[in-house]
Amino acid sequence: MTNQYPICDTDLIVKMCKCEQHEELFKYYKKINFADAVYQEVKRNKKLSSKKSIDLIGSFEKAFSAIEDKRELGQAYIINLFDQNDDVKKIINKHLRLENIIYDDSNNKYILKENIGEKVSIIYASVLGIAVILSDDNGSKEFANKFMRLNVIRLNDVLRNLGLSNDEINKYNFIANHKYSKQAYDVLQKYEANGKLDNFVDIGILNEYRIRYKKE
Repeated sequence: MTNQYPICDTDLIVKMCKCEQHEELFKYYKKINFADAVYQEVKRNKKLSSKKSIDLIGSFEKAFSAIEDKRELGQAYIINLFDQNDDVKKIINKHLRLENIIYDDSNNKYILKENIGEKVSIIYASVLGIAVILSDDNGSKEFANKFMRLNVIRLNDVLRNLGLSNDEINKYNFIANHKYSKQAYDVLQKYEANGKLDNFVDIGILNEYRIRYKKE
C-alpha cells in the first residue's frame, strides 16, 4: 500500500472505463489503491449480465481487466483487510461495525451490499493515511465528512485534471452516466465527425445530451 497515492472506489473506475479514459487515469496518478471491497464488487458485477445493461457489464469487465493489468505493472494495489496488523484491523473493524458492514474472516471477504466499496474505501483512507479519494458516488463527500483530512475528487474534477476541455468533460460525463454508454459514445463521435445524424435513435440520444448540457 502506498498512501501517497489515491484510493479509487468502484463507481469512479467503472465510469472512467465507460468513457474509455481509464488508461489516462493511471497515467495521471501513476499508482492507484483499491480497497478489497471494491475489487470484490468489480469482480462480482462483471458476471451479473442478467441484472444489468450490457454496456455496464462491459464496463465492469473492462475495469476488472484494467485493475489486474495495472497490478502486474505495479500501478494498482489492492488493500486487503487481512494484510493489516492487529491494531489497524481493530480501528477499521470499529468503523465497519458502525456502518453495519460485515467482513467474513473465514473467507477474507466482505458481505457485499450497496455502497460498500465507497464506504470501505473512505474508511481505509482515513485509517491508513490516504488523503485523496477518487469517487463519483453521490454520498461519498457526505460520508467522508465524518473523517478528517480527506479530499474526495469527483468525476468532473478527475477529467479536468486530465486536461480535458469543458465540452469534453460534458461529453464524458454524459457517456459515464448513460445506460448505453457505448452507443452514446458512438453517437457523439459520429456527430462531431459529420455534423449530422440520420438515425432517429441516435438523434434522440443527441437531443438528450443537448438538453442535459444545454448544447446549441
